[in-house]
Amino acid sequence: MIILVYGINYYPELIGIGKYTTELCQYLAEKGHKVTVVTGFPYYPEWEVKKPYNKKLFMVEEYQGIKIRRSYLYVPRKVTPRTRILHELSFMIFSFFNLLFSRRPELLITISPPLGLGLVACAISRIKNIPFLFHVQDLQPDTAVEVGMLRSKTILKLLYKLEKLVYLQAARISVISNKMKEKIILKGISKQKVIYFSNWVDTECITPMPKINNFRKLNKLNDKFIVLYSGNIGIKQGLDVVLEVAKKTKDNKKIIYVIVGDGVYKKELLGIYRKSGLENIIFLPLQPKEILPYMLSAADICLIPQQMRMTDVTMPSKLLGIMASGRAVIAGANAGTELYNVLNDSGAGLIVEPENPEQLLKAIMKLYNEPQESEGYGKKARDYVVNHFSKINVLKSFERDVFTEFRVH
Repeated sequence: MIILVYGINYYPELIGIGKYTTELCQYLAEKGHKVTVVTGFPYYPEWEVKKPYNKKLFMVEEYQGIKIRRSYLYVPRKVTPRTRILHELSFMIFSFFNLLFSRRPELLITISPPLGLGLVACAISRIKNIPFLFHVQDLQPDTAVEVGMLRSKTILKLLYKLEKLVYLQAARISVISNKMKEKIILKGISKQKVIYFSNWVDTECITPMPKINNFRKLNKLNDKFIVLYSGNIGIKQGLDVVLEVAKKTKDNKKIIYVIVGDGVYKKELLGIYRKSGLENIIFLPLQPKEILPYMLSAADICLIPQQMRMTDVTMPSKLLGIMASGRAVIAGANAGTELYNVLNDSGAGLIVEPENPEQLLKAIMKLYNEPQESEGYGKKARDYVVNHFSKINVLKSFERDVFTEFRVH
């Protein structure tokens, strides 16, 4: 098929939505589909466009047999509700022209967020007379309300109307969690229209390795008990709780907290850390892709903290990498949420109340004092992710179930 994929994030971005969009396109190209991507210039998670991509309106390049048509987007120095709107609006405007002058595809796959891309997809779908699949990685209006970024009832009402319009116009809606599927159906969308298309992990690339490896050696952590957080450092991750727990274990020289990644909240989190005077926390930048398997395997425990109000609408993709590495998980999750259900079904680790330092401390010390139990959680995690979220199985299923419907005979 001739496929046009439309999303704001793409290669060379290493984490977040761009990683999954890139891997989806690479898989489809390997299977013989003709894939073109309309995307922005890479900026995430640092929120900075660097050379050779800066100061350009449009750019065409090719990577692994995929044509990439890049469009200008405004990247603010400080991310606020206002600057985020300008950021997304700028991409919508410039990417529209890239889509308009791209070769007519048989299927348009649009990745959300931003939600506004769905509006552009509706217009292109009408102009070119093509179906579009709307893939939802995050329920953006719901999330904006949960984190307190959006308080205007007028704007919120407008966003929900836009969301409903896009859902109705899309030929299919795919979501990364069953909870998202339930929420969209409750918004008045037919359940036959919504399909489950989970994120995935390359279980051949990320495998259990010895804890004493190059990551520990490079960072002089050979004899430490590593409590690891790796990923985006944003507001909704609720990483302040890790600093609170670090204070409570500062006298234990064996335990070290390693926070790896970047994001809009990192500067503020670093400020809190420096004022605290703690010596049992290490901050590291985002690691190269080839280091990831070693980093995850070097950990004794991997954390997935979240804000209390966020856990119902998100399914952290970092969970899958942790599980593939065969390491125990401690996650902040409310009962009934997707994260809670996956951990409960898999037996991959311990679940604590979000933003509760006492419960998190208790869980960390339990696994610190009972290493055999921690190893047991890790083995269960690995088995579960191989059976349910392996990259090849998820993408093969998506291609079979979705593309058969849209294929032109």
